[in-house]
Amino acid sequence: MKKTTLLIFTLLFSLVFYAQTNTNEVVGSSNSVDQEQVKFSIFPNPGNDKMNIDVSFLSNDGLKVDVFDVLGKKVLSETLSDLNTKINISKWNSGLYLVRLTSLNQKQDIKLTKRFVKL
Repeated sequence: MKKTTLLIFTLLFSLVFYAQTNTNEVVGSSNSVDQEQVKFSIFPNPGNDKMNIDVSFLSNDGLKVDVFDVLGKKVLSETLSDLNTKINISKWNSGLYLVRLTSLNQKQDIKLTKRFVKL
């Protein structure tokens, strides 16, 4: 029992540390839109009940947010129509997630991905 608890604690600590050290990393983006316009942040990271997404740029058509678990299963897909969005994550399993923003406008090819940890 003690080994299992220690293993779980170590895993969660590693995920939290990993998310905190990489929270501003942009995995991919397009050249058709200025890099300064397409930044976004996720907080709190790690989170437990809610995930806040703030974007600095929003096209007229909005942005699509998709969230994937570590196995690649899509757990959320919705359109952002506001610069600040709160998402209820209380029913999600603990672990590492990838949050991907993409543009809905065909002329602007925005693709950004960040990591998020659910406690």
